Amino acid sequence: MYTYNIYLYYYKTFKYLLSYTIDMFTLLLQICQQWFRQCFWNYLDWQEICHYICMCIVLGADYQVYLCVAILRHRCHDILSTMQRKELLEFLKEQPIIGFKVGEHLEYMQQLESKYRKTILSDMLDVAKP
Repeated sequence: MYTYNIYLYYYKTFKYLLSYTIDMFTLLLQICQQWFRQCFWNYLDWQEICHYICMCIVLGADYQVYLCVAILRHRCHDILSTMQRKELLEFLKEQPIIGFKVGEHLEYMQQLESKYRKTILSDMLDVAKP
């Protein structure tokens, strides 16, 4: 899967989280995979799920990666405070993503696209090959 490159993008975006551990990064990747598998059901509001699906159809499948990075960026303060209480897995798996609006983070996702699209789409195409 293209998880390795997602890991690199998260690393570049959230370098200060590395002060905690690589295990925390692995946990964040697992959570993102769960969000993808569930299409953000029970995590985002229905309207935002619709925006997510439309965004991926219109702008490209790579936008699911940018969305995940944008969500982690949006929740960064909560993630850091929850990590200190050792409840991060429970928090990310069970709590909805409150206050996240796809449209408010579109500019940031477009910046990510301009930097990483070629690599992410290439990885996605490689995964799709038989």
